[in-house]
Amino acid sequence: PITIKIHEMIRLALLCILFFVACGKKDSIRAEKEIISAVSEQKVPAGHSKGDNNSKKEGITIMSWNLQWFPGRYPKPTEEQKIKHMADAKKVLSENPVDVICFQEISNADAMKDLIGVLPDYKMHVISNFEGNLQVGIASSIEPVAGYQEEFHPGKVDPPRGFAFAAYKEGNDYTLVYCVHLKSNWGEDGKNFPKRAESARQLVAHSEKVSKDFKAQGAENIKIIFAGDFNTDPRSERFSKELTSEILEKADFKWSWEGSTFEDRVTWVSNGRFPDASFDHFFYRGVDKVSCFFVKDSEETSDHRAIIFNFK
Repeated sequence: PITIKIHEMIRLALLCILFFVACGKKDSIRAEKEIISAVSEQKVPAGHSKGDNNSKKEGITIMSWNLQWFPGRYPKPTEEQKIKHMADAKKVLSENPVDVICFQEISNADAMKDLIGVLPDYKMHVISNFEGNLQVGIASSIEPVAGYQEEFHPGKVDPPRGFAFAAYKEGNDYTLVYCVHLKSNWGEDGKNFPKRAESARQLVAHSEKVSKDFKAQGAENIKIIFAGDFNTDPRSERFSKELTSEILEKADFKWSWEGSTFEDRVTWVSNGRFPDASFDHFFYRGVDKVSCFFVKDSEETSDHRAIIFNFK
């Protein structure tokens, strides 16, 4: 009988170990289509960003940054290129702390865990799993009440990728954050313009639906931020026939760079082959803009500058 009890105790101990190991694996960040819903509801601490950035800090700050094939800056980087890219990106993030970060061109989800580890109390809440190697993701020091990815649906055209989404709650107010990387400018404008416009339509439709759902649950104020690499410029003659920005602005979304000079909103610095461009933006509704600016010297880490939007 004693021998049997010992065996039973050993068996029970092994089962406990296996249980905790399995639970530990579930905690890892996975780049797959999972909804991070039913997250514990925590109040959004307003304005706890510590960065300088020559900007008065009030409200919440959001960074958007196309990291350029992170890590490595190339589709098939060397180990040395990966290491340098990681170190440079960590430096930019550590020197420019914000509340929420929207990343584009993620090619390795595990590398993002390493990158975001440079910021205390930060977590990667959403990483997409779209077709291809360029993903988007949202990280923050604030716990979201919901977060997931969604692919754009085929319509008259079939736009690539989709968006990462996270919702943050403070009292009865909600801030909805969308991270996007719209169709590139490779190929013909006549085909690219409609794809980006369709993405804009679907962003507006999704935000309207989610806002309605939250209001049905008692939400008083809904703030919405579309952030990312839009690959278009609302005030450029080249894109004058494109409807992407017009669709957003007709839905009462304001453009974060409004009133800025072109030099103050260049987010893609010329490589000699193509001219300077302003492709990275925030479109917002239900908030008051405090400031929008690019992070100086961040173009040394990526072909896109990191941009920061401060609102209240």
